[in-house]
Amino acid sequence: MSRTPQEWRELLTSAGESVHNISDMLDDWESQHPSEKEESAIFDVGGEECCDEVVALKELLDTDQFLVFGNKEGLVNIHINCSDVFAWACADSEPLMFDDLAAIYKIKNEKWGIVKWCCKKRNQKPQKPVERDMKIDGAWDAEMEALPENTMDAEVHQAFAYASVAAAKEKERKNEAKNSHENP
Repeated sequence: MSRTPQEWRELLTSAGESVHNISDMLDDWESQHPSEKEESAIFDVGGEECCDEVVALKELLDTDQFLVFGNKEGLVNIHINCSDVFAWACADSEPLMFDDLAAIYKIKNEKWGIVKWCCKKRNQKPQKPVERDMKIDGAWDAEMEALPENTMDAEVHQAFAYASVAAAKEKERKNEAKNSHENP
């Protein structure tokens, strides 16, 4: 089955095919149309910068920074992995919107590029250890400095503390119940 780039855009936009088949179908089209394969998803048309979203999406999905979720209705959601950026031990992601593809594609190879994008999208700084490492690597800039402070790290620590207290109380309750049955 051979499809044009426009057909692929429509397919990915409508998410009518299963998650597992998208990459295979893009590979199939590229192998059948090697001369039409773009070197880069970003190109110039009459002085205006354009993005081939199919090429961009294909390249982005080939990295480990993106998570693809499918549901039983056949809809596909693509998220940017930002686990441990805002808080430790916190599985986290930011939804990738179709309009964000060009911006993400441009920064995909920048050191800390995806992290910076997630911080700007959430409008908050990363947790302190990530901020420190970004500064060491020279990736921290005035735009990052201007972001509001991180709130998620404190929220996660509070949730963990609450869960720990709740678990201790539950253990104590079970021990009391066990002791009351043993010593009537």
